[in-house]
This record gives sequence, C-alpha cells and structure tokens, in this order.
Amino acid sequence: MKSKLMLVRNAVLTMFVLVSIALWVPRGCIASNDKKFDHAIPPSTVQTFDDFLQWQTEIDHCWEVEVRGVTYFHVIGPRARTLHSGGALYVFDANGNFVGWSKDGGDVLRNEA
Repeated sequence: MKSKLMLVRNAVLTMFVLVSIALWVPRGCIASNDKKFDHAIPPSTVQTFDDFLQWQTEIDHCWEVEVRGVTYFHVIGPRARTLHSGGALYVFDANGNFVGWSKDGGDVLRNEA
C-alpha cells in the first residue's frame, strides 16, 4: 500500500515540476524578448543619422534604397527580438533625417523584394 502511495506522490511531484517548467520558461523568453525590444527602440533624441550613431554604436549593414525616385538609407542594427529574421531596421532620408524603424528588418526586406 505504501509503495502505491509513493508512486502517486512521485507522479504528482513530477507533474508539478513539469507544469512549473512549462509555465516559467515561456515567461523568461518573453522577458528576454522585451529587454531586446526596449534596447532597439530609438529614443526621441534620434532625429538624424548622427544622433543615431551616438545612440546606437552597433550597425550590421547600411545601404541606399530608391523608392519612387526618393533616396533612403536603410540601417540594420541590433536584434530586437529573440525569434527574429533580421536586426532592427532604421530608415533615414537622403539628408540624414530619421524617417522610421521596424523591430524586425528581415520582415521588411522580404516585402521589398
């Protein structure tokens, strides 16, 4: 009788541990994702490319893009998400003025092709 009770107790304990892990692991991933995302959000002081370089020192790529006769510069910065297809994308006009950004440049670049 005691062995059956021990088996049930061990099974309950094992289930408790597995459920706890299943609930806490995603929470940690979300927290990590939020931290990366916060790091990629440009502050309001970023108005020009020079401002950007003072704020964000990590740049993966930078290239010129022409859209409907207007020149823009795309800059790929640090990863902004845990599950990403590219780094954060920052866009500047030909005069170096900040236009906008996307947390996942990989998604934007696939849509441009």
